[in-house]
Amino acid sequence: MSGHQPDQITLNADAYENHRESLERDHPGEYVLMHDGKIIDTYGQLENAYRVGHERFGHEQFFIREIGAPPVDLGIFSATV
Repeated sequence: MSGHQPDQITLNADAYENHRESLERDHPGEYVLMHDGKIIDTYGQLENAYRVGHERFGHEQFFIREIGAPPVDLGIFSATV
């Protein structure tokens, strides 16, 4: 019997919360790139985070969030960015 696997949004939101204090202290206003519940890196510009995410993960789902900003709900599009 297999259990429910968390989706990318849940995994990455949890990862952000687990690292929130250090991210917000050390990288305020930057963008964090996450995949499979892991912090990949932080970037000063959104475009750089997106470019690296696309290069590393292609069309797979990855997650970018501005550090210190509240999460943005983009509905179905949240799953693809």
